[in-house]
Amino acid sequence: MTLVVQDGFANLFLGYTLTGDPQTMYTAIGIDFDGDPTVGEGITIIEELVAGWHINMKGVTPEPYTLGPSHADMGVTDGPNGRVDVALTTPGEGASTAMPSNCSYLVTKSTTLGGRQGRGRMYIPGVSGGGIDANGVINVGVLDAIQDAVVAFGSFAVTVTGVDTLCLFHSGESPDPSTIVGLTVSNQIATQRRRMRP
Repeated sequence: MTLVVQDGFANLFLGYTLTGDPQTMYTAIGIDFDGDPTVGEGITIIEELVAGWHINMKGVTPEPYTLGPSHADMGVTDGPNGRVDVALTTPGEGASTAMPSNCSYLVTKSTTLGGRQGRGRMYIPGVSGGGIDANGVINVGVLDAIQDAVVAFGSFAVTVTGVDTLCLFHSGESPDPSTIVGLTVSNQIATQRRRMRP
């Protein structure tokens, strides 16, 4: 079921492509705008966020991967979600090899809302070919680098003009989107159960 994004919010899909693989992979995170931006303002904000993701993540993304293209679904007053496409691509500058494309870093999104409802996950493609043991455990150096990159993006995002917070969307009759207060990378890689599609 497609998520309907409320006015004043956007769902940001950060794309990854892999040499020899025709399908784009995505990881997603919610954006709570500061107010209700115009379409033009929203496009500018989304473009700046994507560029910031690339700057912070390119150093921990293996060379066979390229960050982008990306897109976002924006809430539009009294209408269907508007889609913003961002063509920007940035080559990975990390390890020279990568794990199979169904492997990903698992990041927990924490909020102040209690229980499972207050936690979300994002699966980040582009797992380094080195620094992972036979059980999928990430060595400390690699884990610290990924954690630092993800936290740096989170810190950057809330400095972008027009952004209030990063947020977690809820399905069904759940409450309004919740502010993300923490992004924590698991010390063990995950397998993407399905690829997120645009």
